[in-house]
Amino acid sequence: PIYYGFDYVLWEQIYAITRPLLWATIAWFIMSYGDLKLAKHILLVILVCYVLTGITTIAGCFVFPNAARLMANGMSEEQEMLAQFQIYNIGGFSFVYSVTLLIPLLIHFYKDGHCSRWLLALFLGLIFSLVIVTEYTIALIGALFATIPLFFKRNVETRKILITILLGTGLLFSFKPFFADLINWFSTLFDSEQIATRLQEISMALSDNLTNDDTDLEDRMSRWETSWKLFVNNFFIGSPEPNGGHSFIFDNMAKYGIVGIIAMMIVGNSIYKHYYASFKNSNVYTYLVIIGITQLIYAFLNPKLYIEVFVLIVPLYTYIYCRNENSLDNKHTIA
Repeated sequence: PIYYGFDYVLWEQIYAITRPLLWATIAWFIMSYGDLKLAKHILLVILVCYVLTGITTIAGCFVFPNAARLMANGMSEEQEMLAQFQIYNIGGFSFVYSVTLLIPLLIHFYKDGHCSRWLLALFLGLIFSLVIVTEYTIALIGALFATIPLFFKRNVETRKILITILLGTGLLFSFKPFFADLINWFSTLFDSEQIATRLQEISMALSDNLTNDDTDLEDRMSRWETSWKLFVNNFFIGSPEPNGGHSFIFDNMAKYGIVGIIAMMIVGNSIYKHYYASFKNSNVYTYLVIIGITQLIYAFLNPKLYIEVFVLIVPLYTYIYCRNENSLDNKHTIA
């Protein structure tokens, strides 16, 4: 927001906004010039880095318990400890959440016959182990949600998936006591106090027994309310005042107002048209929808977007898949 005055570090804000666009530019360049081989090489390098970082993060969290959570909370005064975490190549908040967004693509890769069920189980086990040792409860919930395509046939219609999600949401709110007990039981399966406690808080919220203001969930709700009130009171152009700081969507509504939200929607629509709309008739599209919904959930509950997955990894994967499919169709036609 330029109007905040000369004391506002405008260039830092511009850098923070434009840096993620580098990933979109790389994907756009590859897809525009049709270099399938380059796309495969780049995607392979990225995924190998993800796998290696996942393994080192799991190992590092055994050496330094709570390391990932400490990194997420900021370590500006503990540079020596942060350096140790970096030596062990421990992935932080954004890395863990980004990995969970890849689950639908992994399931599609399996259902399309490119890997065995054992390899699928191995990678899913690696992802869930990563989420559990880093103790991110929302990432665990998002990862479980992202496995939905696993329970449907390969060419399931997007409409059926969406209907299932809506029905599941309706059942959750219609039978809150049952699901509260189920989540409370689920919390007992974890040795992690962080995960167990936060699942118990969700259970209490569903049963309307959440009365402790010191809980993480109450703190989040208070922060969301702060951002919402700022948005309502500064509806058109937003406010420079500190917002709740714990929801990408609510925080940006408070910061930029309705004008900024409309601009973001235009950018989002442009990303969809350039990177996703062309795959609408492909069987991979349903899996992309699941990624989009998971990203939306994270955007409401967390302060960040995991943009490199959304505008680089997913477009590259779908581009490679559809190019290969078209190549196979052409071969069958010639035959």
